[in-house]
This record gives sequence, structure tokens and C-alpha cells, in this order.
Amino acid sequence: MMWSFDSLWQKAKLYMQRALAAERDGALFPFWATLALEFLGRATLARIHPTLLADPEGQAGDNLFYACGYPSPKQPRSIMAKTVFLRCQRVVADFTHSEGDFCLALIDRRNRELHTGDAAFEDYGTQLWLAEFYRIAKLLLHGIGKNLIDFVGNSEAGAAEEMILAVEGKAKKTALDAIAAAKRTFDALGRSMQNERQEQGSSKAVELRKFGSIIISCPSCGARALLSGKTVSASEPRLEDGVILQEHVMLPVRFQCFSCGLILDGHAKLYGAELGGQYSITEEHNPVEFLRIDVGSYFDPADYFEEEYGND
Repeated sequence: MMWSFDSLWQKAKLYMQRALAAERDGALFPFWATLALEFLGRATLARIHPTLLADPEGQAGDNLFYACGYPSPKQPRSIMAKTVFLRCQRVVADFTHSEGDFCLALIDRRNRELHTGDAAFEDYGTQLWLAEFYRIAKLLLHGIGKNLIDFVGNSEAGAAEEMILAVEGKAKKTALDAIAAAKRTFDALGRSMQNERQEQGSSKAVELRKFGSIIISCPSCGARALLSGKTVSASEPRLEDGVILQEHVMLPVRFQCFSCGLILDGHAKLYGAELGGQYSITEEHNPVEFLRIDVGSYFDPADYFEEEYGND
């Protein structure tokens, strides 16, 4: 049965796994996530009854009969994605017109990606959609008796919950007020002092950058500043050109500008300042150190050096 709850739920999870395996800053992450969200919506309807997925077109009712378990003389047709999310508004608690609009905006990008020359998911940073995606996915999951861990796994679920709290919280005003205050103070400086502060602050940000941090532009003064995050998940190590590489997905939790003094602590404030999107970093490891290989147990270095003469 193509419209059974189990088959649709498994497909939603499969597509979400593909999304989470993709680069967070790339186009495939939102693409696969959009497909996963649609199948999560379809699974939600199928759990009530597959007939909610049947296209009612035609008096013969072939699609409806198929949904009820009868064989169909032709390929059964299901409803469009737009209808899926309209029906979810009827059956899922707190899934309103606003949530439906968000889902349809993602579906529109998917359609443009698949049916036009538009690269609809390029430059579509996670700060623009991921937190709201998780919030809506949680509503649908609750409707089918599942949770975020079932959908995205343990490591991602914790970060997803933080992002949802940020969406639902009131940290945006606090963050924007802090940015505005830092900008007023910086703008009051003379041009020469501003340039000096930006140069020194940018250099300090680069100097203090460590694992998990990236350099971004300060929303207050435009200087280079430090955005730090915590690891959400890490890929399996892979060997490439003699170096072991490992991709880490980071959730931003702190911003600091050494030029104007702006500091934003906590993911909620960063989300409010539109700096809360997940990002990826690549960590390089020396294979010998990473695998804790005792080189001496494999060969004797003395065997690889000729004995010196004339020094005795």
C-alpha cells in the first residue's frame, strides 16, 4: 500500500537522514528536508486514514477505493502538497494557516528547483528556515505520536529543541536593542578611531578564533567578529590526501565583536539577530595521532638509516 502510514513515515525519515548527511550550508540540506516535511505531512494524514491522501477526481472513485484497500485499474493519484498541508490544518493541533504557508513556501522552492532553471535552494542559509522547520515538524510529529528524536536522532534533536525555544522566545528585541546600542556608541566615534577599532578588533577576532568558531561581519559596526558554536553532530572520519577529515555541524551560541564591544550570549539572542543558522566546519587530523598508532611497534627506525663511518 503506497499510502500506508508506515511506508510514508519511513520515507520521511529516510529523506531527513539524507538532509542531515548533506552540507548544512549547501543546497541539498534544505532540498531533502523539504521532501521529508512533505512526507511527514502525508504520514500524518495516512495515520488517520489513507483516504485523506486520495485525489477525489472522477466519479468512479478509483483513488478512494484504492485508499480503502481495493485494487485500482490504473496508477492511483494522491493529493497535491498544497492540499496535504491544508488538511493538516484540520487534524493537527496548533498547525494553523501560518504553518501551512511556511510549508508551501518550501514546496514552492522545491518546485522551482525541479521544474525550472532556478537554483532555488542555493544561498538559502539555515538561519532563514531551519528553526521554523523544526518547530512545525514537531507539531506534525506530535500528531502521529512521534518526537524529534524519532525523526532526526539524539544529537540533532537537542539542537532542534534549542532552536524551537529561540523561535518561540522573546529574545529578538533584546538582541536588536543590544545591536542598536553598540552601533550608536560606535557611530559616535570619529572616523579615524572607528577605523583603528575595526582594524584592531578584526585582528583580535582572527587571533582568538579556535575550533568551532567562524569569522563573520558584525551587524553593528561591520568589522570582522567571532561567532562560536557547539557541536551538533560529526560525520564519520574519512581519509583524503593523507589527512583524516571530519565534518562538524555547529549550533551558534555566542557572538563577540572586539571592535564595538557587542556581545550576544545564547542561541535565542543569536536567532533573534538572524545569526542563529547552523554552519559546518571541517577538522583535519594527523592519521597517526588520530588513530593513536604506535609507529615504533611497526618498524625499527634504525633499519632505515645507514651506519655512519669515520666518526669513531
